[in-house]
Amino acid sequence: HIPRPDQTNYPAGAPITLLIHETLRSETIVNGTTFMVRPLAAGGTPGAPLPGRIVFTFDDILQFTPSTDLLPNTTYEVSLPADGIRDAAGNGLI
Repeated sequence: HIPRPDQTNYPAGAPITLLIHETLRSETIVNGTTFMVRPLAAGGTPGAPLPGRIVFTFDDILQFTPSTDLLPNTTYEVSLPADGIRDAAGNGLI
């Protein structure tokens, strides 16, 4: 996955990439619902999901490109809620 967990100094305008070895049902990949990138507040409380573009490619890469650059000195989380994104058989990923 790019960036790596706890990585710092990640380029603010770079996409966030996950490698998922499943055939996914693309209609279940929904930004802000089944896939979220959110800033974390000081206490760890997640903020609102970032707007952006999601692409799932034939080579198992799920790539999120935020609409605007990530903020400096800010921690973000990637969240895939349980049973949100589904594979071709209809099984939830988590």
